[in-house]
Amino acid sequence: MRKYIACITIGQLIGQSILAQVPANYNADNESFGMLPMLQYAFQQLNSKSMEALDKKVNYKGSPYVIRTFVKGRIYSGDGLEGEAYLRYDGYNDEVQLKSSVEDSIILKLTQNDDIYCVLGREKVFFKEYYDKNDEVNQGHLFQLAEIDEMVLFERRRKIYKEGKEATTSFELPVANRFVLERQLYCSNKEDGKIKFFKPSKKSLLNLLASEDKEKNNKMKSFLSKSRLNLKDPKDVVQVFYYYNTL
Repeated sequence: MRKYIACITIGQLIGQSILAQVPANYNADNESFGMLPMLQYAFQQLNSKSMEALDKKVNYKGSPYVIRTFVKGRIYSGDGLEGEAYLRYDGYNDEVQLKSSVEDSIILKLTQNDDIYCVLGREKVFFKEYYDKNDEVNQGHLFQLAEIDEMVLFERRRKIYKEGKEATTSFELPVANRFVLERQLYCSNKEDGKIKFFKPSKKSLLNLLASEDKEKNNKMKSFLSKSRLNLKDPKDVVQVFYYYNTL
């Protein structure tokens, strides 16, 4: 089964035929993309770092996909809704993949552009510049977890491929090749827009959400002390952000 990966560029098809704009590697099969009339497609060969090589290693556990199946989602640009498709996130190659329908064998890749984002299931997924835990600038996909008056909380979800190893003695068990989910939180202050790595703890949350209002700070401190939140769980960190927004 042939698969094509496409890079999607948002734009309106006004006054010109798609055939006049597509590159030489256009194939008649690509006409099936026409069901998304507000999207203009530019096609390219799949050059992911990986799956061609990993497909040969049939003995691995887990999946390169954070979300295995394609789910119905929406694609947006600065102009608003651009179209709908079936989407999934490849956490190993850090790309949002899409189909025009569940049955379609043609797979595309959404353009990695900070002017374009998608809603995958119930979550917004952005391609953004961010500062990692070493304060180095990177780019990648971020899932938005919470948005309050002053800040936005994101999560970076990656699938890391780890080589297994054979047992060297009878007392050891072999370890299979596997994909491991890596999750990191990032926070953006709306004042400067920078997205920075954030490791949640009671102290770091109190510092991050510190206010000039002492009463507000005391309520936050009391909430964090009395609650049984697990700050290693992003869902519980989201609760802290939304509680802060009620004060």
